Amino acid sequence: MEVLGSDAVRAFGVFADRLNFTTAARFLHISQPALHVKIRKLSKALNETLYERNGRHLVLTPAGEALAEFAQDEKARVEHFMNALKGFENRPLVLASGRGAFLNIVDLGVAAELKRGTKLKFVLDDAIKTMAMVEQGKADVAVGVFERVPSRLCITPIASYPQIVVVPRTHSWAKHQSIQIRDLEGLSLAVPPISWPQRQTLERVLRDAGVDWEVAVEAEGWDLLLHLTKLGVAPAIANACVHIPVGFIGVPIKGLPTVEYSALMRRGASSVVSSFIHRLKENVR
Repeated sequence: MEVLGSDAVRAFGVFADRLNFTTAARFLHISQPALHVKIRKLSKALNETLYERNGRHLVLTPAGEALAEFAQDEKARVEHFMNALKGFENRPLVLASGRGAFLNIVDLGVAAELKRGTKLKFVLDDAIKTMAMVEQGKADVAVGVFERVPSRLCITPIASYPQIVVVPRTHSWAKHQSIQIRDLEGLSLAVPPISWPQRQTLERVLRDAGVDWEVAVEAEGWDLLLHLTKLGVAPAIANACVHIPVGFIGVPIKGLPTVEYSALMRRGASSVVSSFIHRLKENVR
């Protein structure tokens, strides 16, 4: 249909990702008035309101959400065709993840891929940004702990780990198979920053259990957090996937949920991408 021309649909898809006419127009290399015209024509042709203002922000209507998903699917189909036509030999497969996920979970899988000749490019960032990279076509795969994944993305669970407290092997807990939440009473702990979902869960569970504790230090990155523990600053709360320093042990904490790591790709992505995720899952730690 002419009203759903690929250029207009693509423009709306870019706008839907940003919900900002200035940044969307800049990305498309067109003027804001031109972008307004494209979206207004789509809205008129479909006889639907595609977005509306909510306070100071723009939000998609249900029709806008549906069209945004259609735009992403259309983009994925074009990419799938181009990849099938040319293959991935002309560009590397882009993997986006957090530093911790890369160093502690997919590192062996990545090494195996490189040895088999797969061309890879790595981007390190947080879960929200890596998910956005996949949505926007800037990355083929994202690995991390994701919440509220958009329907236009496919999610594949790849590993789950209990949460642990890392202490010296001389600590009394080192002889235990696990400890209880209440055992953290009165302790100063080395923890991730409050922006991390794991820290938020820890705060909630300890609060609900009536456990008093305090933050000894916050550190972004498992390697830094465990290094501080190694220096004797405080026991660290971490995922069981981390590399425990020599002379230390990770003791599982009952009452804290397991941490689920997943891989994301766009719906309709090339079989090259889905096969890569399958192999990556087989080689997680």
